[in-house]
Amino acid sequence: MTIGKALSLAGALAIGTNSAVSGYDACATTAINTLAHVTTSYDTAYDVRTAFRSATEAAASFSSRGGSLHVVEGPFTWVQSSEEKATLGTDFNRDFALGHHFHAFLLRFDEMVDTVEDTMLAFAGIERPARRGVLSTGGIVHWVEGDTKSRPAGLQFQFGEAVIHVTAEDWREQDGLSVPYRLIIDDGSNQFFYAFETVDLGDRPPTWFHSAFPAPELNEVQLLRLHRDILTAHCQHDANRIAELTAPVAHIVSGGSVTEADPASVHRVFTNTFARRAYTSYVETSMPKITVSNAGDIGWAVVEVEASGALRDESKLFREHWAWALTAKKVDGRWLMAGNAANMRPE
Repeated sequence: MTIGKALSLAGALAIGTNSAVSGYDACATTAINTLAHVTTSYDTAYDVRTAFRSATEAAASFSSRGGSLHVVEGPFTWVQSSEEKATLGTDFNRDFALGHHFHAFLLRFDEMVDTVEDTMLAFAGIERPARRGVLSTGGIVHWVEGDTKSRPAGLQFQFGEAVIHVTAEDWREQDGLSVPYRLIIDDGSNQFFYAFETVDLGDRPPTWFHSAFPAPELNEVQLLRLHRDILTAHCQHDANRIAELTAPVAHIVSGGSVTEADPASVHRVFTNTFARRAYTSYVETSMPKITVSNAGDIGWAVVEVEASGALRDESKLFREHWAWALTAKKVDGRWLMAGNAANMRPE
């Protein structure tokens, strides 16, 4: 049984995921990039590259079978082969993509799963302390403590009846952390031996993931990126970028009134906003709800976010919880903001 077949036992059929939690921070500079050379117990070899920014923004590419790319973005997963256009994937593809981010699970376990609890687990014949968490698709993951907490023994994934063990070896110091450069994955039928050439944990600008993986020709993903690009522009205090993402005519609903806006007026508003406010985090507190019309030319994103930062003049911190519906339309093939109706949760 291959890893892919083991995952398919979970019977994942739905596009996207039903997870209500995102945790995506538009201001984060997190980056885990790896390259592994893989050999198997059934005499094949291939390479796997992974790029991780968060549990809702991660990619894994595989050199086998002509090459394929699996990308997790918000509630969506998209898949692209070297010969075909990208398509929206299923929960299977989401588990397959995230399931290859072994270093993210080992180093940032609590960010990868929900409902984390301490437990004990028999791992490689030894009863060990472990942490148990639930994936957005329902799978169970255990982080298993090693001889020291900074070097876990490995991971255990469970998808339905399928159980996959990941043993971590060849620990080295990298960017101030201990990381494994060799992994052994056992799915009960076959073994996969990962020898890592690269494990890069260095921070990168908040925009690095979108630059590394241009948006595919999928309206849902492009609309999600419009929403997230606007958040990131807040983090970078970039009024120009928000103006570029605004339609020629937009309508802003706030405070009981409707204001007509255009890119020039949006630029003025945000230039003033960023002169007064320094944003340090912009977190999605629920998974964005993205809808696109059947014609594929209009859509909207319904989101909840928490913005944090400081007021420049007063040296006073702020933390605000917002909900809004962003409307968008395609203009010359690009998704642009056509309106926004927002409200802030009272303190």
